[in-house]
This record gives sequence, structure tokens and C-alpha cells, in this order.
Amino acid sequence: MKFRSFVDGLDGYSTIVLTALEDVTGDLELMAMGAANREDFKIAIDEAAAKTDNGLVPISARESVLEDIVLEKDEQLRIRVKLGHGAQYRLGVKNG
Repeated sequence: MKFRSFVDGLDGYSTIVLTALEDVTGDLELMAMGAANREDFKIAIDEAAAKTDNGLVPISARESVLEDIVLEKDEQLRIRVKLGHGAQYRLGVKNG
């Protein structure tokens, strides 16, 4: 899976873009990234929603985990997330 993220602006939300290299189903744990792109610490997700042509569709989140993500090969999914306390970090996917 390809992963990238960016901060949308002053509203405190970030966008995660996932692109599936094969069919995937499962949970996705996010981490804040520190120096040299190393996983630094877990984050708290307050809100998460998939961006669709029909608007935002809520995604279940527990602590730093986006739950029940389903993507087919070559499908791209944009997820809008708001982190706890309005925090903004460089985001990555937890390894292992």
C-alpha cells in the first residue's frame, strides 16, 4: 500500500491518501513521525471520514487506529482525520 499525508490548512485536519497495490482489508495504525522518518509516538484520532463523491463517510477510529479499511487493487482512498487536542504531525503507518 502506498501512503502519504498532508495538513489541509488552518482547520486542524489532515488528509491521508492510501493507494492499494493489492486487495487489502484491515486496520491501519498511524504514528507521528519524528526525525529521520522514524516512528515517534502514537497519536489520538478524534474524527475520521473517507472523502467520497457524495461527501464524507465516517470511519471508525480507536486511539491511533483506523478500523476496517477495505481497498481493492489500484483503488485510492482519501481519509480526513482530526487528531486529539488539535495536534498536527507528520503521519506514518506503524510497522509490524
